[in-house]
Amino acid sequence: MKMAVIFGVLHMTFGVLHKGANTLYHKDYLSLFTEVIPGILILWGLFGWMDCLILTKFFKTYNIDTPAGELDN
Repeated sequence: MKMAVIFGVLHMTFGVLHKGANTLYHKDYLSLFTEVIPGILILWGLFGWMDCLILTKFFKTYNIDTPAGELDN
């Protein structure tokens, strides 16, 4: 399920970047600044942060034998 979220965010990012390339090609700078840039910021502000948390949790190891659940160093 977590991998589906990561791939979904990457897929949506590719779509927004593709739209950005189209707006640059057609010289539609208003759409670039009102749709593409806010779309990337909102997408990565919400779901990119969640992806960072998923990857952090995946790559960190926790010692569950200690009472406080401290990180292994």
